[in-house]
Amino acid sequence: MPRPTVTFDALLAALAEGPCQPDELLARLEVDLDDAAGVDAVASLVDATRLVDLPDGRIADGLRLVEGVVARHRLGEDEVAARRVDLTDDLFVPLAGAPDAATVRVGGESCPVASHLDRARPEAPAVPSVGLPAGWEPDLAAGDQVGLALVAGELELRRLADAEGDGDRGDGEGPGPGDGEGDRGAEVFAAAVTSVAVEQGHHVAGAEGTGGDGWVVDLVSTLLAVTADHPVAVRGLQVPMGEALDAAGLRSAGGLLAGAGVTDEVLAVVRAGHQVMGGGRFDPGGGRLAEAVGTAWLLLMGAAGDDLPEGDRHRVVGRLLADPEVSQVLVDHARSGDQGDLEVLAGGVRQARAAVPEALGAAWLEAELALMAGDAGAAMAELDTALLDADPDTWFGPLALRGHLRAVAGDLEGAASAFRRLGDREAAAYVARWRPVVEGVGRNDRCPCGSGRKYKQCCLATPRPVALEERVELVWWKAQTWCLRAARRTMPWFSSPDPVEDPLAFLAVDAHLVEDGRLVDAVAEMGPLLPADEATLMDRWSSHSRALWLVERSGDGGAVLRDLEADQTVEVRLGPDLTLIEGQVVLALVVPSGRGPDQVVGSVVRVPDDERQACLDLLQGAPAGQELLDWVVAMGAAVDRAASPPDRA
Repeated sequence: MPRPTVTFDALLAALAEGPCQPDELLARLEVDLDDAAGVDAVASLVDATRLVDLPDGRIADGLRLVEGVVARHRLGEDEVAARRVDLTDDLFVPLAGAPDAATVRVGGESCPVASHLDRARPEAPAVPSVGLPAGWEPDLAAGDQVGLALVAGELELRRLADAEGDGDRGDGEGPGPGDGEGDRGAEVFAAAVTSVAVEQGHHVAGAEGTGGDGWVVDLVSTLLAVTADHPVAVRGLQVPMGEALDAAGLRSAGGLLAGAGVTDEVLAVVRAGHQVMGGGRFDPGGGRLAEAVGTAWLLLMGAAGDDLPEGDRHRVVGRLLADPEVSQVLVDHARSGDQGDLEVLAGGVRQARAAVPEALGAAWLEAELALMAGDAGAAMAELDTALLDADPDTWFGPLALRGHLRAVAGDLEGAASAFRRLGDREAAAYVARWRPVVEGVGRNDRCPCGSGRKYKQCCLATPRPVALEERVELVWWKAQTWCLRAARRTMPWFSSPDPVEDPLAFLAVDAHLVEDGRLVDAVAEMGPLLPADEATLMDRWSSHSRALWLVERSGDGGAVLRDLEADQTVEVRLGPDLTLIEGQVVLALVVPSGRGPDQVVGSVVRVPDDERQACLDLLQGAPAGQELLDWVVAMGAAVDRAASPPDRA
């Protein structure tokens, strides 16, 4: 029997039986686990926006899951005054299942979902909202209810009657469970939420209460699971979800939902840790890390632990920074903090390290903060002192940073040694290849550099760098590695983030440095540590832009390129890893190389003839890095590497 064609319609038909684990979905589609092509085909379809992931790993058809569910929301005075409806937690069920939540139909009009800021609390995050059309329900008042439903694939907002008991609900549905008890389904709904959360949530330490009250879960994914496994409870709820949760003593904050036994302080810690870790969907499996990170961050920022004596506060932070996972998260987060936060953070980290000198994470954070302040020399000295006996398997991050800083400073042997210690032989070999090779000179011979000293006392001990024009690839590698380490969170995004294996990731790094202007930041951080000629060269590069070139001649490590916009030719050097073919059109960055000819660095995109004008138009608009990367992906162009890939630091 031939295997059925794997289509999205077939996948939806399979999910009509209900949410299921990936293996069960393959079985429903009659795709063999050993059929790699079939499995890949299903995996590509599962990325569709109509499908949702449940917290236990099941896949569900989000539209079918929440179709027709009416989520209730009680309007506040500010909403009525501004003629808008805030898409709060009350309305998350239909929002979570909607394939496209960009618009909501209100009274026959399609209204865009926008964001507004709570001006009474400037620190509050943006809240998505829908503006109400003029003339629609003009008599709305504070306390009135509206409902949001997913109908025929579209989100629809309607006014609801605030009926009691088994009266008219205003949404065309009959009474739900719990109506006879007067709570209009709230008790049944809260019980269903609790049953899912107890099974799938993160159970916090020291929570009050019994019977699984001490849990924290991701709000959206939990509501989807409740909708899948307890549909009657969701469809029978006749009050706003927030009111039902409040009645049961459950609380939501920052996308999290907490059980009745979780104190406000514990929820604040988990929420802070979750946000520092990047937000998004809360993973119960990472709950312990979120608690540790949240505790460290709040204590460092002086926002928690008021009952702790000052010395104990610093000791607690120091012990937390002895954990490499906690330290890695805080290092990553520091890169996205504002200057005020960083100043407070630096003071707290210094005190934590003084209280717990063996906390390597504190030394790591101090080094990163010194780098961000433009004191790369102090950062390297800090790491040299702190990491003498560090375990490479445990403290890979700061040891890789130390190797990178050694390379930045021109200590290629020290960098190679640091990378070998980490077991990264590829990076060690890469930096070592830039050391000058002196052949036929004995240790006690006069040094060939002309200093008059013995070779062992001169260039053997402190090798002179190769000529600057021979180091161009190395200098670009330093900038790329800085970008991967320091600017990873803001880099252009695409689906495969492995810079060693995927040329598009390599292009993402280069686009962030060039199109997004981050090369300036790299110079600011690394400049004090770079050899003077490299710092000057990198600074010159920051004013150069990518251009579209026609390869007029190529060979012997060089080429003649014509700028198709400026209609000028330039003779360039090519690195040993790059070959250009005469007649090709390429999108590339050409930069000065010191005393020699200009050189092609970074990623080279081969542009088809029929895309030349589109590429020129793109460049004239001074695209951002994400825009450039998206264009290359949409065009399906081949990407080459003008140099060896950056290491994984």
